[in-house]
Amino acid sequence: MDKFTYENNGINTYLVYEIGIGDIVDSMGLGMITNNKIPGLAQTFFTQKDNGKYIKYNVSSRITLQSFFTGQVNKKRLLSVFKGILDAYFAAEEYMLDTSSIVLDAEYIFVDVSTCDVSMIFLPLIAESKDVSDVCFFFRNLMYTIQSDVSEDCSHVAKIINYLNSSANYSLVDFRNLLNELDNRGAAPAQSAVKPIAQIPSAAQVQAPQAAQPVTPGFVPAPAPAPAPVSAPVAAPAPAPAPAPVPPKAAVKAPPMPVPPKGAPANVPPKGPNGMAVPPKAAAKNPAPVTTPDGKEISLFYLLQHYNSDNAAAYKAQKEAKKAAKAAAQPPKNQPAPAKPTKNKKAPKAPAPAPVMPPVPGAPVPPVAPVAAPVAAPVAPVMQAAPVAPAAPVAPVAPAPMVPSGANFGETTVLGGGVAGETTVLSQNSAAVQQTVNPMLVRQKNNETVRINKFPFRVGKERSFVDYFIGDNTAVSRSHAEITMKDGAYFIKDMNSTNHTYVNGNMIQSGIDVAISSGDRLRFANEEFEFRIG
Repeated sequence: MDKFTYENNGINTYLVYEIGIGDIVDSMGLGMITNNKIPGLAQTFFTQKDNGKYIKYNVSSRITLQSFFTGQVNKKRLLSVFKGILDAYFAAEEYMLDTSSIVLDAEYIFVDVSTCDVSMIFLPLIAESKDVSDVCFFFRNLMYTIQSDVSEDCSHVAKIINYLNSSANYSLVDFRNLLNELDNRGAAPAQSAVKPIAQIPSAAQVQAPQAAQPVTPGFVPAPAPAPAPVSAPVAAPAPAPAPAPVPPKAAVKAPPMPVPPKGAPANVPPKGPNGMAVPPKAAAKNPAPVTTPDGKEISLFYLLQHYNSDNAAAYKAQKEAKKAAKAAAQPPKNQPAPAKPTKNKKAPKAPAPAPVMPPVPGAPVPPVAPVAAPVAAPVAPVMQAAPVAPAAPVAPVAPAPMVPSGANFGETTVLGGGVAGETTVLSQNSAAVQQTVNPMLVRQKNNETVRINKFPFRVGKERSFVDYFIGDNTAVSRSHAEITMKDGAYFIKDMNSTNHTYVNGNMIQSGIDVAISSGDRLRFANEEFEFRIG
């Protein structure tokens, strides 16, 4: 692969292969690749200049797979690239190309950093055929060199490695299916198809109660809460209040008391339940029965049904007897005794805290005095020790030798003349040493200082991929260039950018490391920077 070189032609970057004397060109494959735009394969051109023959591949705005997998690689990027490589193999088979001519080298596989699209290099030369095991070997070696993103679940890495290690059953189709499962894209349509199926039984359940509606005629109208009238008869025990006053008060029964008829209403005949006058009966001779024929007290309901003068007189006498018994059971009104004791009980509670207060200021309680005495005793000597402050002039003498000459503690104050805890004061020499190992870029447009804190340090406008994002200049490529350090020296490499990279005004060739030093002017497209150290 030493015959591959890069060539910049205008805004395009080409990977160029010069056909040697011993190379046998596959004419059918060369014609197929140059006359068709095959998915997953880089656009190919054949040129001839003087006695040289060249095959050129357009790799503009794409970086090598080796650079793409530098640093931590997340699951999405890994699966997208792996599937892109497999898709290139499937596309080559559809165009009847010999897949053995596909270059399996991370330095010559190119990736778009934004879309993760892969461009493979198909070199139409007749060479030794390759089988599927070679592809498996390439993926397996690549997996062992990739640093997975530890911030996410890395179970997909173990599954891919386990599958690749079983090379006996390896196939491109099965490996593609595994990648689809890990990407959770193949399962998405299956889940969407299952959802409507799961909704069908729920619809059947909705129709089932509709078939049962004719069985319950009261279900169709809005007053479906027909159970309400069912509960009404349950409340029908309203007649229960009638027996309530009657049976439990059997002890209130009293002997029949003769009620002499009053003079005034004597001439007025009693009225029956229908309002008709009822002629008076000779009831004075026979005493009125106090109870009903079944032995119960006369109730108002019974009196209305069996009204006569005897029953009316008996009911009235019975009612007066109940009032008398009730009045006898009540206590006399002139006895507010129960209310007074409650007030007397609350009264002693109020003075209860009062006797507690006098012992505190008074001397009768001896234990309180000795407790207060020791508290005041130590305070007095402390106050007396304040005047013994002749040690104050001694204090400034002790810290004086501890402070180094010329040192500046800034906002740090050393108390008590001791050492400043864990604070370390750096001398100017040590600070200068640290600054010498801090490379940076200074943007000339706004004097912005960009610290280079990792290697490789990527510059471009793809925020998710680069280390310094240039979002206000459309001339800069997504992954424009990167800065690296080797053996203490710094280098810059153009990553097949559209508008190229310049060092001190000279355009550098893509894919080649160019040494830079402090003070050099770097230009990414038309964006000027100055490289500084320290």
